[in-house]
Parts: sequence; C-alpha cells; structure tokens
Amino acid sequence: MEIEQEMRIKELEEQVEQLTFIHGICDKFGTYQSLCKDAEIIMFFLESKEHTRRYIEVVNHFKWSTSTIERHLQILKKNGILVKGDLPGEYRLDRDISEDVDCMLHYVIGDSLYRLAKKSWGKRDYEY
Repeated sequence: MEIEQEMRIKELEEQVEQLTFIHGICDKFGTYQSLCKDAEIIMFFLESKEHTRRYIEVVNHFKWSTSTIERHLQILKKNGILVKGDLPGEYRLDRDISEDVDCMLHYVIGDSLYRLAKKSWGKRDYEY
C-alpha cells in the first residue's frame, strides 16, 4: 500500500510541475503580448508627423477594449515614453526617446530586463 501511495504522490508532483511550467509560459506570453501592444501604440505615434495623437484617434485605430488602451497609454506615460500634449486628450511621444530606439526599448521593457538583454547580447550582431 505504501508503494502505491508513493507512486501516486510522485505522479501528482509531476502534474504540479507541469502546471507551474504551463502557467509560467502563459505569463511570459501575456507579457510578450503586452509588449507587442505597447510597440504597436508607439508605431502608431511614430506614423504621425509630429508624433502626436489624440485619445479618440488611438481608441478608433485599435480594436481593443477601451480599458486595455487606457492601461497601455498610462504605462507608456508612466515610463516617460508618452507625455501630455498641448490639447486635452492629446498624447505626444517624448522627442528624445522617439529618436533613440535603444533608449525607448530601455523604458518599455524596464531596467532589469534591459540590462540582462544587453549583457547577453554582448557584441553579437543579429541581422534580420
């Protein structure tokens, strides 16, 4: 009877490990999707001549829920990538950041992940 219980416990432990692995992948994929949405918003702003967009333009352009758009705008604003425009409801890309992609990437993904990426990237050059 003890052998059967030990086998059952090991089987359950393996199932738990697989579930945590799957949750880890899903969490990372969710983060990846979130970064992709941030990048889409940034590209939308870069398409404009003055790198300025009104809130209603952003909402009409992207077919996401309004709360998702607002959350991403707030995150980009908090990270210093977007700043308030001259008019109400207007957002503008920070000029310094919009001209330096490396600096923009640093702000989007955060300091710790950026440093890790730079360290692992080293002097390798990946051509796409």
